[in-house]
Amino acid sequence: MDNILVTVIITTYDRPDDLSRALSSVVNQTYKNLEILVIDGKGLNETLEVVEEFQSKDNRILYLAYKNEDKTTIYGDVQHARNIALRYANGKYVAMLDDDDYWRP
Repeated sequence: MDNILVTVIITTYDRPDDLSRALSSVVNQTYKNLEILVIDGKGLNETLEVVEEFQSKDNRILYLAYKNEDKTTIYGDVQHARNIALRYANGKYVAMLDDDDYWRP
């Protein structure tokens, strides 16, 4: 089971502090064969800095920027952002996590 790749998709929007906690909870999981995709709906420098800090210590993390062009939706259409991230997923299984949530090890 340890050789099965699991993709974790983390959606984030203007909450770098929450993202830091969410990322920390994922990288500290006991199951290590993870691909971690962070899809950012706002593109703040602070958010990118958080991701880059984690990337410097963990090469399983990929940052994806998503700009919602449809201004009629709220929260940058998180469902659409997840679908975009799914295009980059390589895992046999996919788990979703929002930036304001976290997992216990």
